[in-house]
Amino acid sequence: MVSSSKAPSKRLKEIEQSNDGFYLAEVDLAMRGPGEVYGRAQHGELNLQIASLADTKLIRRAQKAAQAFIASGDDLLQYTELAKDVERYQRLTTLN
Repeated sequence: MVSSSKAPSKRLKEIEQSNDGFYLAEVDLAMRGPGEVYGRAQHGELNLQIASLADTKLIRRAQKAAQAFIASGDDLLQYTELAKDVERYQRLTTLN
């Protein structure tokens, strides 16, 4: 290996400081972007809205909303537009 006087990259610094795979995945996602679902690009931008695994307040709010929906007894099938969106995003994110 050849050594250089260049400072280590942010990615290498993060790997050095943590062995938490979830944390490192979040750092990598923030640095490179999510990439393509289909194709060969290793970085890029998908128009998907995703939460950070570290955003515990948002995750807790989503959990409470899901519990309230289940307790309400509503039928999810009555929301036809939502069902169409879910189906479309499932097709976008299914890799096989």
